[in-house]
Amino acid sequence: MTSCFYGRSCEWVESGSNANPGPGGSRVSVLLPDGSPHAPQEEPEWSVAPGAPTYTENSRIRRFGTKAGWYVALFEHGQLVRSGEALDFWYHPDAARIYLVPLWRREAEVELLELTEDHYALHLSWNVHYRIRDPRLTTDRIDFSVSLDTGKWRTDPMHAMAVLLRHRFKVAASTALSRMPLSGVQGQRGWEWLDESIFDALNCDLVLREVGVKIVAAALTKLKLDRADPHRPPGKGPFWRWAS
Repeated sequence: MTSCFYGRSCEWVESGSNANPGPGGSRVSVLLPDGSPHAPQEEPEWSVAPGAPTYTENSRIRRFGTKAGWYVALFEHGQLVRSGEALDFWYHPDAARIYLVPLWRREAEVELLELTEDHYALHLSWNVHYRIRDPRLTTDRIDFSVSLDTGKWRTDPMHAMAVLLRHRFKVAASTALSRMPLSGVQGQRGWEWLDESIFDALNCDLVLREVGVKIVAAALTKLKLDRADPHRPPGKGPFWRWAS
């Protein structure tokens, strides 16, 4: 067991263990809030049942509202009418479009397959905490619109967020490991350097800034060296070795 950056613990896992990320060496999953200090104990509830129709004498209108923790934006005829956190309002469903974005810290697991400088294939796993810091930017690039009948998302924006995170992690990890041999990764300082390099790269990532996403913490939790490395060029030595 090795101590990692941000106080997390990391572990080397030899090839043949059950910690297999699957075909292609990649899998991403986004988890619900886990009761951490910066997240609510449960998902915010609807303050008013979404989509319940209310009729007036002249028109058909509906009411929509949320508690704290959600950013809501209401558009009518393509124009922003109101936006903010914990809003409660009436709207005309025939002309409205509503976007709903979670603002609390969320957690994700990111797994990759990358090569070191000396062409060893590594399976890497991170525990990531992130927050949407500018939902106006986020809704420009990811569809957080909700159904006006159910109040639920029309698509799966959190899956889109997971795909985005994996892609940006892959760019940062590939850049960092391309300058690092396997022996450097296995050392104590190697763990810390890799953690710091990737975390710093993500905080300077222009794509994440443009999408309005902030990485709060990212800890490397596990590495697995691929014994049967299909990416290693011929004539580059054995597939498996530990640094002396």
